[in-house]
Amino acid sequence: MAGKLCLSKEAVSVVVKTIQKGAATYQFEDALEIGYQGFGEIACTGAAKEGISVFLERRQPVYNK
Repeated sequence: MAGKLCLSKEAVSVVVKTIQKGAATYQFEDALEIGYQGFGEIACTGAAKEGISVFLERRQPVYNK
């Protein structure tokens, strides 16, 4: 969940993968890099692009599940 909205399967998959990879590292710097990469993946999802467009265009969102 993100607030009261459910996360997409795509976003959940990226988050789970990122957490697992980050938790498996021994160096803090490596875990941070993995987190940054995960953020980049999330930012490229369709839902994130729609969210940015909604904000810029001041319209209601249309999210696909």
